[in-house]
Amino acid sequence: MFLFHTFNGMIAAVSSAAGLEDHGKISKRSIGRIMLEGEVAESVQLVDEMSKAQGGFTAAPTACLSDRV
Repeated sequence: MFLFHTFNGMIAAVSSAAGLEDHGKISKRSIGRIMLEGEVAESVQLVDEMSKAQGGFTAAPTACLSDRV
């Protein structure tokens, strides 16, 4: 519940500072999905940065989405 109010409060503060009109609240489900998407993006970025630091990623994935098509 705390995250719900904090998230919507941040959206309201940023939109107000930017001079934008606030059009309501974001649902708890949407906030959960946004947070999950952020975690996935963070993991992808971490792998990319590690790959660059090692000179290229050497481990091959066991399955590729293109293999399933």
